[in-house]
Amino acid sequence: MASPPTSPDAATVIVDAARRHGRELTLVALGPLTNVALALKADAESVGRIGRLVVMGGAVDVPGNVTPTAEFNMHVDPEAAHRVLAAGLPLELVPLDATRQAVLPRAGLHAALAQSPGPVAGRIQAFAERAFRIGHADGEQGMALHDPLAVGVAFDPSLVKWEAVRLAIGPDGETMRVSGMPNCRVARAVDVDRFFGLFLDRLCPPTSRRPASS
Repeated sequence: MASPPTSPDAATVIVDAARRHGRELTLVALGPLTNVALALKADAESVGRIGRLVVMGGAVDVPGNVTPTAEFNMHVDPEAAHRVLAAGLPLELVPLDATRQAVLPRAGLHAALAQSPGPVAGRIQAFAERAFRIGHADGEQGMALHDPLAVGVAFDPSLVKWEAVRLAIGPDGETMRVSGMPNCRVARAVDVDRFFGLFLDRLCPPTSRRPASS
């Protein structure tokens, strides 16, 4: 029996995309930066030519969510985060400082889903309930849209205000301000209403109504 075809690993996919698209490529990293660091190791020149690298991660001026000073994605692989920050890439960091502003209330999601009833809306509501329960257990008033905000910023950078800073990664994944030339820009204030509108319109677009027959 023939073996099933194998898929390329993530670092190879990143390198291939960087070679093909160069400045036109926006790479969005929603997890630990391991694969981006491996792509840099494989072909730093090509990866260095991408247009933007949008990273969800870090806790710059707010507490972390794994330790008092570190956010999960940076904490899991601080060495990779250090390599990426040191690579001179066009890095845009969307840290907990920004994503904790994008807290979607349960009522807001339910109201949007009511505009597009059906099995898809039902599934969205079912799996969102777990996130709402976790958020409420942590004292939040809704569901923090960490990864969706980073994706939204990749499409529209004007959803947030930016600050050019120089960051260093500590041994536990801390994202620390240090002196020197900026090596990234960090998302600060979020246009929450506009982001929620963008997010909900795409997650659950209102069902189009057929015109009444005469």
